[in-house]
Amino acid sequence: PCCYCEAGPEKSLLRVLKTRVEPTQGTPGQIIDSGEEGPLVACGQGGLRLLEVQPEGRKVMSGADYLRGRPVHAGDILH
Repeated sequence: PCCYCEAGPEKSLLRVLKTRVEPTQGTPGQIIDSGEEGPLVACGQGGLRLLEVQPEGRKVMSGADYLRGRPVHAGDILH
């Protein structure tokens, strides 16, 4: 069991394996920042930095590697 969401225009599954809680504000699911370590996603209170993820059909990768291969921008929404 793990956390997952739908990412990108194709709504592919993204397993979330390792995160870090960070202070932030925004609409839940909204990408707040595309930092060096991985995307920061707003939650009900604060946010989660996605440090390790697994895109559908791919190997486990760091949040930074995920950002290098996917066009993720501040304001995008993960469902």
